[in-house]
Amino acid sequence: MIGVGFNNYREAQKRYGTLELDNIYSHSGSGSDSSLLMVLATTGIFGLAVYLYSLVSPVFSQGNLRIMYISLVLCILVNSLFINSLFYPQIMFLIFSIYSFSHT
Repeated sequence: MIGVGFNNYREAQKRYGTLELDNIYSHSGSGSDSSLLMVLATTGIFGLAVYLYSLVSPVFSQGNLRIMYISLVLCILVNSLFINSLFYPQIMFLIFSIYSFSHT
């Protein structure tokens, strides 16, 4: 129900025995490849629901950028299943820029 907390993902993997010995000190053992899986693991179900709501809420607003935001969110969510793209600064800047324009 609740997550393990941000920056505690590696420690939780050690505790549950899912981290192999060769990945304990490498960079690849500190997170997952999926952005949504990382949000779920670190913040839990409630945190994932709030995060997804914050991404999808501008879709329900009226404005000229609505279609562009819908297509952007769908593409980014599908992409984030395979790589950790939701936390790239370039992607976050794009999402937050469109989000701010849709709420003015």
